[in-house]
Amino acid sequence: MMLSTSNPQTSLMFGKATVHRVDQYSGLTSNDIDHLRRIYNDRVLGDDAYWASKQDATYATFITLTKVTMLSDESTVPASLLVPSRDAWRMLHEDQSSSRKAA
Repeated sequence: MMLSTSNPQTSLMFGKATVHRVDQYSGLTSNDIDHLRRIYNDRVLGDDAYWASKQDATYATFITLTKVTMLSDESTVPASLLVPSRDAWRMLHEDQSSSRKAA
């Protein structure tokens, strides 16, 4: 999987990673959000304002990535990721990555 993210306040960044685990929760209450904060905040690093903004959320998704690598050479990034997009993250299938298998 290849990821790209951009933020108007930062420069464009590219990386690749493997999704290790996806945890999805629904029907949440504010007590559940407090519990999720205790479980995940060491990785989310949300401040009090962040978690306060989530108190009314009824669902949450946490994606754990492994093999995270930042790509510093733009020539290794598939052209489709270089096209401007409003998406914060984009995923490409394995066959669209720049890696090749040995013959």
